[in-house]
Amino acid sequence: MNQLARLVPQRVSHFIDVVEQVRGSQLRDPRAAAEAMQTQRAELAALTDRAAEAMTKAGYRISPAALGRISNTLIGAAVDRRLADDLRRGRLIAELPAPGFEVLAGAGAGLRVVRGGGAPQRQSERAAAQRAREQAERERLAKQAEVKRQDALQRAAAAERVGQEVRELERRLADARRRRRTAQREASAANDRVRRRTD
Repeated sequence: MNQLARLVPQRVSHFIDVVEQVRGSQLRDPRAAAEAMQTQRAELAALTDRAAEAMTKAGYRISPAALGRISNTLIGAAVDRRLADDLRRGRLIAELPAPGFEVLAGAGAGLRVVRGGGAPQRQSERAAAQRAREQAERERLAKQAEVKRQDALQRAAAAERVGQEVRELERRLADARRRRRTAQREASAANDRVRRRTD
């Protein structure tokens, strides 16, 4: 998770800024909040995919549960002003649960919650986790296909080597048979000469 801050620091900072925009617009401008939410979903999906890619390259097997924890931790840190800085610097020390209505905490007392302000966020998190799972599955299938392709190439190369060895053995056998026939003819001719002399 913390590797994202080193791999794609600008994207992490942009994601945190977008989450802050969502927080700020939820209570003021539902339309702007919806647009910001779309951007947040896209950025969360991109970061989750990047994290999955980094873990796959490092040799880790990515499960749907792991992708969900990555997504939850990203959004959970971004909505918390204290943890957002740790996320930006790559210093998170623990996984975080998915945030709920506490995203609106600190907005001030007496404010009403705009209908749909919480549900789209949870839906966006689920959608991002689903996209991350699908991406991980695609990568798993691609890696599996590559392993099978390499295996088929190795088998084909081995079969070609065996074919070459068989052809070489057949050539040697044919040469040996020719030499044997030649030797037999020479021996027969020698016997004929010996018989003629003795006659």
